[in-house]
Amino acid sequence: MDKRVLIQKAIANLISGNPTCSDGKLTVSNLAKEAGLHRQRLYDEFPDLVEHFRTQAGSFAPVGVQKQLQLAESAIEQLGKRNDE
Repeated sequence: MDKRVLIQKAIANLISGNPTCSDGKLTVSNLAKEAGLHRQRLYDEFPDLVEHFRTQAGSFAPVGVQKQLQLAESAIEQLGKRNDE
């Protein structure tokens, strides 16, 4: 399989919160693990994909964090309603 495709799939796995070979943290090291490549190879041969990953990783919160944020927002809303009563 084309290495670019492997890296793109690895990016999608990490961003969606579905890692297969790593702890799921949004790091280039985990991107390399997910793609089955050495980290330095990513930097040397695919700097555009590394930058794309970093941009996406900075824009998205992991799924677990999103769920915690939703729970917190819901709790704040409920407390606000109680306070109004």
